[in-house]
Amino acid sequence: MNGFDDFVLVSWNIRGASNKVTWRYLREMTRRYRPSVFMVYETHVAFSATQDRWSTLGFKPLFIQEARGHAGEIWVLSNHTDFVFQLVDSTPHFITFSIRKRVAEWFCSGVYASPNPSLRVNLWNYLISLRGNIKGPWMMAGDMNEILNATEVDGGNFIASKSNLFRNVVDSCDFIDVQAVRGFYTW
Repeated sequence: MNGFDDFVLVSWNIRGASNKVTWRYLREMTRRYRPSVFMVYETHVAFSATQDRWSTLGFKPLFIQEARGHAGEIWVLSNHTDFVFQLVDSTPHFITFSIRKRVAEWFCSGVYASPNPSLRVNLWNYLISLRGNIKGPWMMAGDMNEILNATEVDGGNFIASKSNLFRNVVDSCDFIDVQAVRGFYTW
C-alpha cells in the first residue's frame, strides 16, 4: 500500500509492563525495528504508571483499554504524526481502529481474548458482525487464547470444536493466518 512502506507494527503480550527487563526489551525493539505502532496486552499495570517511560521512547497513547478485573488490557501507542488513526470500536477484549495516510487506509484490531471459552465465543461472534462495517484490508493481532491447528499444541489437548469456532472467525473475516517463523511457544 502506498504510504505504508516504512510502517512497522509490533504486537506483544507483554505480561507485565513495568519491570526493568521488559523496558530493556522495549528500548532494544524500538532501536532495532523503529515501530510506528506498538500494541501491548496483559500489561498488569495502569497505563498512567508507564506513560512517562513510553514518552521517553517517543510513543503517545492512541487508544487505551485498561483492565476490568482480568478482562482487557490493550494499549495502542504510536510515535508517528503522519498517519491518521481513528477508533472504529472497542470492548474490554479488543480495540479496532483505522490507519490512514493520504488515500490509503486499512483497519487493525488488537485482541486480548478472554481465557474463558464462553466469553471468547461472544468475542468471535462480535468480530464476525463487525466485518460488515470494515471497508478495506483488516488485520487482527494479539492474544487470541485459542489455536487453529493441532500442530500448535505442545503438551496439551487439541480441542477441535473450539478450534473450529476460531477458524470460522478467520474465514468469515477474510483473515489469513500468518505462520510463526520462530518462538512458537512463548509462555
